[in-house]
Amino acid sequence: MEQDHSRLYGSLTLVAVAVVLVVAGTRFLNRDVEFCRRTFESLVAGKPSVQGNIAWDRLTAMGTDVGETYRQLPNMKERAEYQAAFIQKFAEGFKKVQGKTSHLTKWRVKQRGKGETIVAAEHWPSQHLLLFRVSHRGGLRLESIAWE
Repeated sequence: MEQDHSRLYGSLTLVAVAVVLVVAGTRFLNRDVEFCRRTFESLVAGKPSVQGNIAWDRLTAMGTDVGETYRQLPNMKERAEYQAAFIQKFAEGFKKVQGKTSHLTKWRVKQRGKGETIVAAEHWPSQHLLLFRVSHRGGLRLESIAWE
């Protein structure tokens, strides 16, 4: 009888540990999804505060290697101006095509790799995926935005 109780408690302990690991893993992945959603919403709203969420030296956006241009700028003043201009132009472009953040649905982790996560959001009118690559090096930083 005592052995049955020990087995039962052991099994319950394993189940509890498994549940904790699943919940913790889900929160970790959801962190990346929420980071992308907040960063994208801030970008299209033209909020300068989004600057710190972006890996400027590695950024690609809609097929353009923004990071290459950024790395060639000679000083921090010009880099800061470039960041502000990029955010402003990104927001203006989004408004010009009458984009709506509400058209992006089904946000999810598409792929998880070493040091990065690919987050996908479905653009419901077109059924295309908008992909976000997030680096985990030194904190979360957006490295790429592209259509699939």
